[in-house]
Order: sequence, then structure tokens, then C-alpha cells
Amino acid sequence: MKEHIYKVGKFLAAGVLAALTEYGSFLIILHIILLPATVANLLSYGMGLCVSFTMNRYWVFNESKGHSLARQLVGYGTLVVCNILATTILLTALQSQGIVPEIGKLIVMVCVALWNFFLFRYVIFRV
Repeated sequence: MKEHIYKVGKFLAAGVLAALTEYGSFLIILHIILLPATVANLLSYGMGLCVSFTMNRYWVFNESKGHSLARQLVGYGTLVVCNILATTILLTALQSQGIVPEIGKLIVMVCVALWNFFLFRYVIFRV
């Protein structure tokens, strides 16, 4: 149990770093580069996922390093496609309900973090 709590803590720390990367780049792309929210979402998600994969493979779930990188990349890539679709749909739906993109993005990121932990732990980086 103690090991599981430690792993969840590491996952949260890696998630915070990935989230800061994703949300920070989202704001820069949205407000400084002036691209639409859906484009900013796609680009910032890509930046965050690079941080996320690296941190999760080599630090959080480091016991999975000896396993096939190709298998993990395929699993992660599949999850990325599903997450991009889900985040874009959810962000668009929230905007249609009057929620500004800055808040909608945060809501969507929380949803993604919740389902990603279980998929990372038990599917993508399983030992």
C-alpha cells in the first residue's frame, strides 16, 4: 500500500509538471500567438504529452523501462489520439455552454489526468 501511495505521489508530481507545460503553452498560443482555442489545445497537448511520457516511463513507472518501448509508444499513441479527440470535444462543449477556454482547459485536464493514471498503471506501463 505504501508503494502505491508513493507511486500516486510521483504520478501527481509528473502530472503537475506536464500540466504546467500544457496549460502554460495553451495560454501563450491562445493569447500571444493568437490562434483559436482548438488549435492551442492540440499544440499544447502535444507539448504536455512529451513531458508526460518521459516522466512516466523513466521516473513514475521506471520498473517498466525494461519492457518494449515500441509497445509502450503504441499504447501511449493510441491514448494520445483518444485524449486529443476527447479534450477537443469537451473543450468545445464547455465553450458552447459559455465557459471561457482558460477555465474549460483546466476542467478538461483534470478529467484526462483521472483516467490516464489507471491506463498508464494497468495498461501502458504495466509490469
